[in-house]
Amino acid sequence: MTTSGSGAARCRGRVNDRREAIVEAWVGGPRQRARTPCVIDTGCSGALALPESLAADLGLRYAGSVRARLADGSIVVLPRYEAEIEWADGKRAILASAVPAGNALVGTALLDGRRLVVDYAARTVEVA
Repeated sequence: MTTSGSGAARCRGRVNDRREAIVEAWVGGPRQRARTPCVIDTGCSGALALPESLAADLGLRYAGSVRARLADGSIVVLPRYEAEIEWADGKRAILASAVPAGNALVGTALLDGRRLVVDYAARTVEVA
C-alpha cells in the first residue's frame, strides 16, 4: 500500500505471466498474519476468498457459511471466516470465504468505491 501526493491510499501490483492482475495484501487472524498475493476477480462479489490451508494457518475464526456460484455455474457452500486485511484504506475487518485450493482472490466488495486500473502493456495494477 502506498500514498500518493494527494494523500489517497493505493494498492499497487502487477500482471503476471498468466495475465492475472495481482496485488499483495496483509491478511491476518488471531494466530498470525501473512503477506498474500491476491488475484483481482471481478466475478467474485465477496471481499476475499482464501485457500482453506491459509485460513487454517492464520487461525481464522469460523463465521458461518455462504452459498456461492462458481464460474461454471455450479452452486457450492463455502465456509466463511473473520479476517483482517490491510487494504488501500487501511486495516479493516472482513469476512473471507475459504476455497479448497488455488489463489487468494480479491472480490468486488473490496473494490467498491475504488478505481481499478490494469495496464497490460506496462504489466501494472493499481487500486486507488
